[in-house]
Amino acid sequence: MNISKCICVEGRSTISFDDAIKYALFEVSKSIDYIYDIKVNDMCCKVADNKINEYVVHLTISFYVDMERVEK
Repeated sequence: MNISKCICVEGRSTISFDDAIKYALFEVSKSIDYIYDIKVNDMCCKVADNKINEYVVHLTISFYVDMERVEK
């Protein structure tokens, strides 16, 4: 039986939405294994001087729980 968990994270980039998503996944994967899904919940931009200076994404990241590491 598989058990999964979901976490909500925010990714930011000065380059693009795609970069913000990839960076968030990169950082989360440093401490979480078995990631199998990413859902983009929201995308927005921070603006200064009439120019986009930051791309922001709100993500739900799903991953499987390693049942062998869970205390019995």
